[in-house]
Amino acid sequence: MERVVEIAKQVWASTFKHKASVQIVDGEVMIDDYISIAPGKVEFRRVSLLGEEITEEDGYVVTLWKSIPATYMDPPDVDEVHLGESISAYDAVEIAAQAVLSDICHGVFESMSYAEYIEEQDAYAKKAKLAIKNQY
Repeated sequence: MERVVEIAKQVWASTFKHKASVQIVDGEVMIDDYISIAPGKVEFRRVSLLGEEITEEDGYVVTLWKSIPATYMDPPDVDEVHLGESISAYDAVEIAAQAVLSDICHGVFESMSYAEYIEEQDAYAKKAKLAIKNQY
């Protein structure tokens, strides 16, 4: 698991320009307290001229822990999202990094969408004010 910690720290520092909190907690690697890479049995598929063989091998299970805010009827909760599995430490960290990148992209595009919506609403409000002003 120490190798996964090293790889994750390198990737987060070079890709996200962020010194991530990467530590081993109860045998799992926790990245920024919301992504875990845990050892586990993983199905591995080998394809050859003789056919396909599926075996179970030691590998890594990557999980995202997502906070769910409280509602009127329900208390706050944490949801476990299975991101993927791999027999390679590099691939496991890649799965985690792709999830973070996806969240970053979602935030950027959502912000761009809101900004565009606000501009449209401002333009509509100006047209409405001008129309009202021209009526009188």
